[in-house]
Amino acid sequence: MNAASRVSLDIPKGCGDFPFPGGNLRGFCGEVEGVTLADMVQLACLSGDSRVLSIRSPEGQGEIFFDKGEVMHAAFEGKVGEEAFYQLMAIGGGAIALRPGSVRERTVTTPWNFLIIEALRQTDEMATGRNADSKSPITALIVDDSPVAGSAIEKILRDFPDTADVIRAGDGRAALAVMEERRPDLVTLDLTMPVMGGEAALKHIMIRSPAPVVLVSGLDPAHFHRVMDFMRLGAVDFIPKPRGRDGWKDVKNRLASVVSGVSEFRLSNVRRARVPQPVKVKERPGLPAERLLVLIGGPGGLLEIQMILPAIAGAGDSSILYVQDVASGVVDPLAHYLDSVSPIAVSALRSDYPLLGAQCWVTDWSSPWKIVSDGDGSAVQRAGGGISSLDADLLLASAAEAFGERVMVFVLSGATIEMLAGIEAVVSRGGRVILQEPSRALFPGPIKRLMAQELEEACVHPEEGAGLIREWFSSGG
Repeated sequence: MNAASRVSLDIPKGCGDFPFPGGNLRGFCGEVEGVTLADMVQLACLSGDSRVLSIRSPEGQGEIFFDKGEVMHAAFEGKVGEEAFYQLMAIGGGAIALRPGSVRERTVTTPWNFLIIEALRQTDEMATGRNADSKSPITALIVDDSPVAGSAIEKILRDFPDTADVIRAGDGRAALAVMEERRPDLVTLDLTMPVMGGEAALKHIMIRSPAPVVLVSGLDPAHFHRVMDFMRLGAVDFIPKPRGRDGWKDVKNRLASVVSGVSEFRLSNVRRARVPQPVKVKERPGLPAERLLVLIGGPGGLLEIQMILPAIAGAGDSSILYVQDVASGVVDPLAHYLDSVSPIAVSALRSDYPLLGAQCWVTDWSSPWKIVSDGDGSAVQRAGGGISSLDADLLLASAAEAFGERVMVFVLSGATIEMLAGIEAVVSRGGRVILQEPSRALFPGPIKRLMAQELEEACVHPEEGAGLIREWFSSGG
């Protein structure tokens, strides 16, 4: 929170009881200068006790209640819940008191750390005039201990017209020192660094100065679960470091996509993620699929798929095709990771693979795919005709032709690829279209544009979507 939001804890000097509305405060008395409301919320939550933070300012009076390490309730000038919390956090200054206290009602359910992230984002937007449609030049921070990699990323970022400034830091601690003075709009982060590694740095970034974080690091398939852990902490993309000069073109292309959409990311929605648990019992792929579920995701999809695939057991005669916008080389480790947490078999897609019940194929946007069908079943095949990358319209239209009303499409966060004609084909054949609820999406813009066409059956968050999918599995279509 910026300096204008600083508050003073105005307990008088001396000993004895301090009178404050609601009771007396025993213990230490004194003054604390330069404390922010974000600091006090964090202190109250880390204590794990039942407490109430009372705020007085020229803008009004309010209270935030805490219990067992979470924010339970907030009230400010007639408003309650998260809206009241955010308005309190935006107060420019005043007096506060933290004391024991409890409340029966619960109007806030979001974890405290993500409440602070969203409060900081909203406060920053108000202070800078930046909003979701803003295209003002951005400041980027590179956190990498490799001078070679750092220089290569800096050159890429400086070449973008949307970049105003690029700052470098050699480790997580140095990055946090930079953030004391600057608020970057984008961060690239190496996973493995001395002094303070990527995980600790990311956690601090998301609390102190939340911004879209792109992981630019070496790809180790054996430890890809760490990448997925980072997605749950707030990272928006993973780009493997290239081993040769030619590979930096792929880095440039993916960074360009993130830079162009920096203002659209909604990092507060990372709070919806839970840690998937390894599965012990898996369904075996069965006979040729009678139904097909197509999942399409862009930035944010790697967060949301961790809430969907682990929760959709009972696929039976339904096959799943998951098409995710990821960097080259990521599909195989991504499929391996998802297989470890999903009750159905998950594998990387290759051409002419059959669509089988209780089987999920994973692929990226770099190859053109279509669904072909004959008397023995259906399969995924590479499209010809000079198509060099994913044509979502072709994929969905061919799926609708092969499966008719027995196809379901679930569009996840950040799916920027053109697919309107394909979705229209699915709907015209009686298929079902579900969209990720944009208010809970990490990158909601593309979903909002699809919503304007009013072709979807429902807009749901990932957990609700998993429930709809399970019902679809069990209903026979």
